[in-house]
This record gives sequence, C-alpha cells and structure tokens, in this order.
Amino acid sequence: MFGIDDPFIILPYLLSVVCVVFAAWFGLKYWNKDDKKDETLGLIVVAYLLSLAYLGFLGYKKTTSASDYLVGGRQMNPIVMALSYGATFISASAIVGFGGVAAAFGMGIQWLCFLNMFIGVVIAFIFFGLRTRRMGAKLNVSTFPQLLGRHLRSRNIQVFIAAVIFIGMPLYAAVVMKGGAVFIEQIFQIDFNL
Repeated sequence: MFGIDDPFIILPYLLSVVCVVFAAWFGLKYWNKDDKKDETLGLIVVAYLLSLAYLGFLGYKKTTSASDYLVGGRQMNPIVMALSYGATFISASAIVGFGGVAAAFGMGIQWLCFLNMFIGVVIAFIFFGLRTRRMGAKLNVSTFPQLLGRHLRSRNIQVFIAAVIFIGMPLYAAVVMKGGAVFIEQIFQIDFNL
C-alpha cells in the first residue's frame, strides 16, 4: 500500500474508520430528536467528522513512503511542526488538568501551566528544535527511539525506549481522553455515565 513495505501501515487508517463508525452509531443511538441542543451538537460533530475524513483522504493520497507518513516527508514547515509539537505536548492533561487544579486550589496556580507551556514548548524549540531536526535528517531517522539508538549507536537503547513508549502511550492517551471527556461533560452538560 502506497509503496510502503510495512503491512501494518494500514492500521491507523482502519482505526480511524472504526472510530467514525462507532461515533456515528453512538450518536444515532442516543440522539434525542426533541432537544435542539443535541441537534446543534450533532451537526458540529458531523461537520468535524466529515472534515476529518476529507483531511485523512488528502493525507492518504499524498503518502507514498514511511517518511511521508511519520515526518511529513521532511518537507513540513517549521512553524507547522512547532504547532503540532505544541498541540501534542500541551494536551488535555496539561490544559484541562491545570484548569482543574486551578479551580480547586485557586487561579494563582496557573503559573504552572504557563511555565509548562513556555519551557516545554518555546524554550525546547529555540534551543533544541533545529539541532534535533538536523540530527534526525543526518541519521535518516523517523522516530525518537531511532534517533536515540542511532545517535548513541545502541540497539538496546532503541528497543528500551520503544518499549517504554509502547507501554506508556496507551496510559497517557487514556488520561488525555478522560480529561477531554470530563471537559466536554462539564461544558455541554452531557452525562458521562450514559
């Protein structure tokens, strides 16, 4: 598929199709036709899913190699890459989490959120972004475990870091999804325990 030898490259696309089908089924099952709020929220979700499907289709058509899929073919604008990194790093665990902490302990704690974003994103990109990008291109790597493994010339480090990410990422994703769900529950007054 797309000229990529890895047979598992189709898995993210299949997962997105399963998520869209599940979201549609769930929306139709619990849709209250008498409530205008449900209708508006449903239209927003449908518009979001359609735009997501369109962007996914565009990405599908332009993906011809593993490098295209993992690092945008190394042609991505640095500003877009910085925004993508920032959106990944500063996710629901930081924004919603710090918001909840601030609600519980007072708004004075928001300096933690600012420092997290400023040091974690801005300072990291200013001091490490260009150097890391050049190192990745020089070593011809696409993932963080590959970068560390080839830079330190150690297959064991590469496998260890990949295992840590493989085990830790589902836990992190669960926390982010829970944070987003609680946020949506509070903002739209939707019962989380349907």
